[in-house]
Order: sequence, then C-alpha cells, then structure tokens
Amino acid sequence: MSKFSQNNNKKYIKNIPRELYTQKKLLGEGSFGKVFLIESINTHLEYACKDIDLSCLTKEEEKLAINEVTILKNCKHPNIISFKEAFITRKPERALHLITEYIDNGDLGKKKRQQKQINKPFEEEILINLILILFIKKLKK
Repeated sequence: MSKFSQNNNKKYIKNIPRELYTQKKLLGEGSFGKVFLIESINTHLEYACKDIDLSCLTKEEEKLAINEVTILKNCKHPNIISFKEAFITRKPERALHLITEYIDNGDLGKKKRQQKQINKPFEEEILINLILILFIKKLKK
C-alpha cells in the first residue's frame, strides 16, 4: 500500500501515479490547492507537486492554471524552478498536478520577509530579470 492511501488526515494527492511517487508531507495550502513534497520511487529524488482542484475553478481560472504549466515548461533559466511533468486526473474530481523541482529554501515571499528581518533590501533585480525572460519568450512565439 502506498503512502498516499496511508495518510490518515485526508490531505493527500488524489490519483497521482502511485507507481512513480510517494507523498512525504504537505508543504503548503493556497486558495486553489495544495503543494506536497513527493519522492520518485525510481530515483529517490524529491519534487514538489502542486495539486490544483480544477472542479472549483471558473473556466477562466482553469485556463490560467493550465497556462502556468505551458509557461513553466518553456522556461529554462537557473533562477526559475524547473518543470518535471504535469497531468490532469478526472476522478474523484478533476485536478491538475504540476510536478517541479523541490527548493527547500522556501518561496519568494519567505525570502523577502527574511531579508526584511535582517534589514537588508531584497534584490529586485532578480525578479525583474525573471519577468524580462518570460516577456521575451512570449514575444518570440
């Protein structure tokens, strides 16, 4: 039996391929879904899995979620989290599963709060570079 079905608190990823990944822990929750730490059964590498319940989204929000996959899949830069795979499951509810590299240092918001606590300004240049990369990629299409 996989770790998915053994999770008693019901905060597990539904219908992710159990032969490929095991769920280790819940990393966070947002308004559209949850992010889990998962591990590849074959390689024992850790990944993040963003699990988005599509059944509670409007059609426009669903398009935005799927667009996130397209953008991330096409971005190749050392300062952008790398895409591994994504898939949609249909039962028990429609869900989008976005699997990316796992960064254990936290997210951009956490980094910004840490910098503020030590009275050191956040390097906005990094964020500006990321936005420019996405913009240039969009222009090339």
